[in-house]
Amino acid sequence: MHEEIDLLVQAIEKLESSTSDYVFPLIASISSTLLGAFVAYLTIKHQENIQINKDQIRAINEILLVAADALFALFHIKATYYPQDFKLNPIHKALDIKSTVFATTKIAVDLTKLSFIVPITKIAIATASKWQNLIKLRELIDSYNRNIDMWNKRNELYLLIRSRIDNAKGILSSDELMSLAGGSDLLDLVLMTERALLNTDELIVDLNSFLEEFPLIGMSLFDKKYIEKYGPY
Repeated sequence: MHEEIDLLVQAIEKLESSTSDYVFPLIASISSTLLGAFVAYLTIKHQENIQINKDQIRAINEILLVAADALFALFHIKATYYPQDFKLNPIHKALDIKSTVFATTKIAVDLTKLSFIVPITKIAIATASKWQNLIKLRELIDSYNRNIDMWNKRNELYLLIRSRIDNAKGILSSDELMSLAGGSDLLDLVLMTERALLNTDELIVDLNSFLEEFPLIGMSLFDKKYIEKYGPY
């Protein structure tokens, strides 16, 4: 009986040793696999974060370049009539501003790429710039495009009216201008001219404000190392 007990103990000890020898390499193998997967995950997430930051910086750069082009286009338009001593008579003012060929097209920006600039906390919202509001950015873009349409339509009407009055001799009174040009067309020209002048000045102010503030917004959203590597704005 004693010999049988000794044999049973030896069998158990051998089994425990065998199990330990098997389990340890298995655990080590699983641990190595998990560690490798975790490192790979971190590497992928780091690369994804870098790409996200690059895409966001690229989106900021894109809208800044578009806004700068739009501002220069408005300066070009304003240069065709400023500085100029306009007469107080709005009819003469509308006829003094000649039609020019604008090398200008409408602008388009995918604002969905800029969703990251919108503040989400109460504190951030309270201190946010108006240019962190995507609706405000959409209004700026739409206002610019409508103003370009306004100038183009105004210039077409200007050329039409000029074709009617250019052959007239001498200085024409307002009544004579109304008669030759066509009363309703001349009034439309006056209204469109005044509106285009006002819109142009307002847009120049807004675009200048945007170009001053938006780079600062971008700089506040990214780590300096990303700005230095993938910027500047």
